[in-house]
Amino acid sequence: MPIGPQTIQEYASSVLKQSQTLSKGWLKRHWFDIALLLILPASWGLCRYFARQSFPHGESVQVVVCAPSGLRPFMVIGPGDVSLEKVKTVTGSLSRLEDVIGHYSVEEFSPHAVIKKDQISGGKIDSRELSGREAVVIPIRLGPLAGSAQFPLRVSLLVSPRGVGSKPLLIPAAYLLATKEVNGAAYAVAAVTAEQTRSLAAILGNADITLSIPIPP
Repeated sequence: MPIGPQTIQEYASSVLKQSQTLSKGWLKRHWFDIALLLILPASWGLCRYFARQSFPHGESVQVVVCAPSGLRPFMVIGPGDVSLEKVKTVTGSLSRLEDVIGHYSVEEFSPHAVIKKDQISGGKIDSRELSGREAVVIPIRLGPLAGSAQFPLRVSLLVSPRGVGSKPLLIPAAYLLATKEVNGAAYAVAAVTAEQTRSLAAILGNADITLSIPIPP
């Protein structure tokens, strides 16, 4: 049989059609395998990234207590009390020193503890403002301030004894540090002077306490 250019062209065209048919059939049979091969490396890469960045079992740079004795409740945090360290990520933790320094702790911290946002005050205060004061827990009528104030808050405490003939007591320039509701009753931690503490102790438990806040001009 003579082989000429036309024969070669027809043969090549036939081979090309068969190749295309086989390719389409193979792709239909193995599309899932191909997709799996593409997805698995991408998923592995994403898991590695998030594990290092934000998940609890990953690591990130966070604010950690470096003071040898830790932090006491209502202690204003200074530059020497905290540092940045790469540790296991904790939900709600802070990654900038300026978000912690100048705030006070609302609970006790041990050395190397990670500081979370809800464990420090919402606002900052100069440590000299609280120096020499005592933190006392008092039942108090908060009114619209319940759950909405950014502590610390400078207030005056209005103490009204329940006994007949007892005179009301005014405690100016107190600091409201934190509040909590227990069984429907509101309690506050107030920073007052030693003299103010003695005045409160004489009538505490037998008086109603409200507070007043100066209105700025």
